[in-house]
Amino acid sequence: MTGIKIKSNSEVFQKFVEDVDNILNRTEITDAAGNPTDYHGDHFQAQMQRLTQVTMKFEDVPVWPINEVIATNLIWDEIEAKQNQQDVQDAIRNP
Repeated sequence: MTGIKIKSNSEVFQKFVEDVDNILNRTEITDAAGNPTDYHGDHFQAQMQRLTQVTMKFEDVPVWPINEVIATNLIWDEIEAKQNQQDVQDAIRNP
């Protein structure tokens, strides 16, 4: 799924989606040595921490809607999607 257009006018929600999207976009599928990203690795843990720190700020009351379970699943989903995209690109280049 790509190119989603947010129909909501809520600035809080739009900022939340943008922040989460920017973090997930920076998720790597391999580490510097070329090994698959691992839950216990520094990059995965840093991404998880970034996601759990994303807030929705309602006036003076911040809310942190993403817990570690949601963050972990979002990261794995992003990694899987990037791997699938890479597999498709590889298949196109090497039929």
